[in-house]
Amino acid sequence: MESSFAWIPLFTLFLVHQGVSQFLEEPCGIEVQDRIIGGENPRPEYAAFHAGIYSTRRGFLCSGTLITRRFVLTAAHCLDLEQDLFVGLGSFNKTDIRERYSVSQQIQHPQYRIGFLPYDIGLLKLSPMVVYNLNVIPICIYTNKAIKKSVEMLRRFDALGWGLKKHVKDSEILQTITLNQLDKDECRELAFQDLLSSQICAGSPNDDTWVGDSGGPLINKLQINNQIRTTQLGIVSFGRCDLSVYTDVTSFVDWIQETINSSEDQQSGQE
Repeated sequence: MESSFAWIPLFTLFLVHQGVSQFLEEPCGIEVQDRIIGGENPRPEYAAFHAGIYSTRRGFLCSGTLITRRFVLTAAHCLDLEQDLFVGLGSFNKTDIRERYSVSQQIQHPQYRIGFLPYDIGLLKLSPMVVYNLNVIPICIYTNKAIKKSVEMLRRFDALGWGLKKHVKDSEILQTITLNQLDKDECRELAFQDLLSSQICAGSPNDDTWVGDSGGPLINKLQINNQIRTTQLGIVSFGRCDLSVYTDVTSFVDWIQETINSSEDQQSGQE
């Protein structure tokens, strides 16, 4: 049995793989029939996988995404300061936290260094285990790295976050924006060096992700066996108001899986 997937509705890229699921977690993603227009409030359903990361002292810090019952994916730089963190899930409004979870472990990629952002990816382990419901469900992470070549051909992504809007005011409501994928050379001046293959350059002449969006997702929709899945392809890393650099999630699926498995093995050994 074989299944194929395609980007929708803008793309006609196809890959074929065996019928066994190659998503990190099942169930995942949400079925959304209509594309979201950049710069507007997304459907509340997008809050189902979007996570707010908060400091017990400083309040809201960054965004992230729920990827399993135990883990949230975010940017490593969001974890630079050692502090007590908690995660809010299922929240369309930043200050209206529907479900709150403690963070039992903060994990930065081992090659990440403060000020050196090519490995700007991190994980938060939650306690207790998340119970999925209509308001909380993980985003899809596609674990077959063969998808990377297709990601490099994509023209557009959607990004989510609570960052600053045009009028320099924090948004209380989750925002979405459609971004164009750009040549990596266009982001060279932001990074002060050539971008690596594990980074994505994207932006928009009118809007872009901004302060407060760090750690949030760069997404696209994937169709598998006639089901539409929202899949995370990037993480907001750094940038300016019209141009930003994102961590390419497809470059780190092995690290994500290994880190989660290692953490779960350690927990099993302690029980």
